[in-house]
Amino acid sequence: MDHILSRAAGGRAAAYIAVAITALSAAQAQPVIVTSLTEVGLVTSHGMAAQRPVHRDRLGFTGEPSEFVRDKSFTDVNGLCDALVRVTRATRKDGPALELVVFKDLPRKAIEPRIQDPGATRLQLMAPDARGIGPRFTEIPPPQSQSRLESIPDKLVVLTFDDAKASHYTVVRPLLKKYGFGATFFITEGFTFRTNKEDYLTWDQISELHRDGFEIGNHTRDHMGASKANLPRLKEQVEAINAQLAAHGVPPPVSFAYPGNAIDPSGLVILEELGFRFARRGGAPEYPYEEGNGAAYEPGRDHPLLLPSAGDARPFWTLESLKRATSQAKNGRIAILQFHGAPDLEHPWVHTPRERFEEYMKYLHDEGFKAIAVRDLAKYVDWRHKPDDPWMIIEQRKSGLPRQPGR
Repeated sequence: MDHILSRAAGGRAAAYIAVAITALSAAQAQPVIVTSLTEVGLVTSHGMAAQRPVHRDRLGFTGEPSEFVRDKSFTDVNGLCDALVRVTRATRKDGPALELVVFKDLPRKAIEPRIQDPGATRLQLMAPDARGIGPRFTEIPPPQSQSRLESIPDKLVVLTFDDAKASHYTVVRPLLKKYGFGATFFITEGFTFRTNKEDYLTWDQISELHRDGFEIGNHTRDHMGASKANLPRLKEQVEAINAQLAAHGVPPPVSFAYPGNAIDPSGLVILEELGFRFARRGGAPEYPYEEGNGAAYEPGRDHPLLLPSAGDARPFWTLESLKRATSQAKNGRIAILQFHGAPDLEHPWVHTPRERFEEYMKYLHDEGFKAIAVRDLAKYVDWRHKPDDPWMIIEQRKSGLPRQPGR
């Protein structure tokens, strides 16, 4: 599809606050949604300036708007319309025109129903091609319906890495690429991230992990636990990381990890409102935190925002510990593995020695495990399906599962 999004003269960057584009096909009257401007670096976090209202006519919108955009006006942010992009009336050689409208500060929960509409056409911005033509829109498939989900194979594991450790780039990344594994890296600016680049990733490295195809998830700005006392600050903590990611060309995460395994029931609503599909916890409360043990994820029984870790690697772990966690990946269950640094010298209680980590990854490869990122669970499960009682399965496990020693 040869739809062109042109840069306006000057090319100044606009502030990033939940920007999306929607369009309406004149022939089919179906919503067309561009899910991210940040993926091609068109929108960054260069400061937000609430100026005069921007109405549809200033955006180049012509014709009758859909109900989704009717009677709305939007705030100009650093000249979103005047300086960053000029939304043109894109025409197709073989079809109708698409009328494009830019939204600023539109909550993702308002966009999500349209994105998930099976009848919607979804477009994604692509970077310029080798000839410098673009950026362009390209059509992407609609979300998986329940009937089109892939069956869950045995030996399906999810690899997750917390706390933005430097070893994620120097040690973990090469091994994952060697074995063709997917993974999610949960990013925080907590601890000594801002000053200690011997132990923590740089933002350029985080951006490169994204370009490698790995998922970048949100772990809050300050590694703040989602306890009841902290919930009023959770939105700000999440959005701070999202803004940094946007500034470095990484799209808004759909996966979250609970810092310190602190969880309050009311936090699930906040995470849903922030647009998360999945949230990973540790092995607690079913198993004591210190053990590093846990249960496999059971789709349909576990809430997608309360994904349990089947194993949370510890320095005393051996290959048998990994085998115990991954052996649960069968009969429709998925083993989610949680790692921190490999090594993690600043937090020795969750440290994994490099040689041990290499042994773990080789075992997964040699034994035929398929390793994916958290977001890729959407290929196998409908994340919109949530149990009526999110805590029932947890209580059942607590009362029925035998404890196993961690060492």
